[in-house]
Amino acid sequence: MRLNVSFTPRMTLQFYGQPLIATGRYSDFRELAVPKSLDFVGPGSGPWTYDPATREFDIDGPGSQAPRVRDFNTKSLRGNAVFRWEYLPGSAFYLVWTQQRTDDQSIPDFEFGPSFRRLVNAEADNIFLAKLTYYLNR
Repeated sequence: MRLNVSFTPRMTLQFYGQPLIATGRYSDFRELAVPKSLDFVGPGSGPWTYDPATREFDIDGPGSQAPRVRDFNTKSLRGNAVFRWEYLPGSAFYLVWTQQRTDDQSIPDFEFGPSFRRLVNAEADNIFLAKLTYYLNR
């Protein structure tokens, strides 16, 4: 989402927002029996296991230190706002605000309303910046 507002030719406000909601549910796990083939083996036949109760996929088998692959529901929101004022020709004042929010769950269900509410209520990282430039050679 992008919004540009010009108050005067020398004063503008620009906003950019990028929301993201992604979900994934893993199912029908199989492993290649032989490289470069279409022969597959099911769960428990190779060096990996899948636990249907927790819906976790362990790549190196039980007891390993490798990360587990699981169903997910990831949300993120990034936004930038820039206020620009050219107070003299060639000289400008900038005020910038950036915000980022993220939220992760191991629940793969896609429900827009609850996911969006969790994202809005997630803790935000805010960054503010002010910049002043002055053109010396007049």
